[in-house]
Amino acid sequence: MILNGQVVDRRSDTSARRRESDRGQSVNGDDDTPNVSQYRRAHFRLPYPEVARPAFRVAGAVYAVTELSEVSARIVAPHGELPATGDMLDGVISLSGGRDCPVDGVAVRGVDGEALVWFSTGVSFKTMLDEQRRLLASHPEFLRGSIRGR
Repeated sequence: MILNGQVVDRRSDTSARRRESDRGQSVNGDDDTPNVSQYRRAHFRLPYPEVARPAFRVAGAVYAVTELSEVSARIVAPHGELPATGDMLDGVISLSGGRDCPVDGVAVRGVDGEALVWFSTGVSFKTMLDEQRRLLASHPEFLRGSIRGR
C-alpha cells in the first residue's frame, strides 16, 4: 500500500504492534494505557459439562468441579455447603478413567453457589491436556462452544 508517497506494509506494522503487545509494551506509545496482555489469563481453564464433572473430595465432603486449571478449580456443592473463604483444603480431584490428582489450596471466593479454590499444589499441565483431549472426544459440541464463547 502507498501512503504519502511511501510504501507501507500494513502486515509488518500489525505484526510489530502484536509483538510489542505480547512483550507488555504500550502499543500506542502511551505508557498509562493498559495493555491487553496484562489482562490475559495465565492458565487455560477447562469447563466441564454437567454430566462429565470431576469430583473434588476433601475432608468427607464431595464437590463437583465446573472448571479446572493447573492452579485453580471452580466447585459447586450438591447441597449448597461450600467451604468458607480462607478455608485450607487438602483433597483429591477424581478425573475420568480413575485418575486421581492430589491437590491442596485455599478457598478464595464464593459467589452464587460456586467457590473458587486456588491451589498451592495443583494439576499438571499434561493432565490438563489429557482432560481437554478427552472432553473434545466425548463432548465436542460443549467444549468447542464454550471456548468459542469466551
